[in-house]
Amino acid sequence: MILLMRNNIFLRLVIVFGLFSLSSFSIAQSEIIKEIRIEDSNGNSFDASSVDVYTSFSVGDTAPSQKDIINYIRRDVNRMRDSGKFSFVDAQLIIDESGLIILYQVEQKNRLRQIEIRGANKIGNKKIRDKSELQIGDLVDDVDFELAVTKIEEAYRDFWYPNVEVNWSAKINRKLGVADLTIEVDEGVKIGIQKIIFEG
Repeated sequence: MILLMRNNIFLRLVIVFGLFSLSSFSIAQSEIIKEIRIEDSNGNSFDASSVDVYTSFSVGDTAPSQKDIINYIRRDVNRMRDSGKFSFVDAQLIIDESGLIILYQVEQKNRLRQIEIRGANKIGNKKIRDKSELQIGDLVDDVDFELAVTKIEEAYRDFWYPNVEVNWSAKINRKLGVADLTIEVDEGVKIGIQKIIFEG
């Protein structure tokens, strides 16, 4: 979703099947893009170079029409999402008396630096790590960790551990851009088939 703000009042643009419902104001074509900001969801600033390759505008550019600038920003957001480097991407166009400010809000994925597995005594750490399909150096976020847990639980059920419980926790170093993952496994009891009786 893209938000527009004038005088600290947010004017919302709603995207429905690729169409925008526009508020009743316009952007003068002579307005200049005076700033491009990159922030995370907590308002911490990022180096703008981390998204330069995905953005259509530079500081000092003259703004195109209202429709075009919205379409360009929407395209930039989609390119960032499709890159696989970000967990979350959003954008705001702030209209200021001295020019336009484009604000991109992003959450970057982190490089997986370490995987520690605890409790996989019966199946073994190596096998469980393989089943998780996570690799050191992957760009990861919470979604990737949840998918890994699901794959591990499915693997355990294939090995006749129907009551397995798997949880994860991660230590994130935002400065280094790395994640250390810990996977905790409670294997439960393995079940087996003692007798098969055929009738009829």
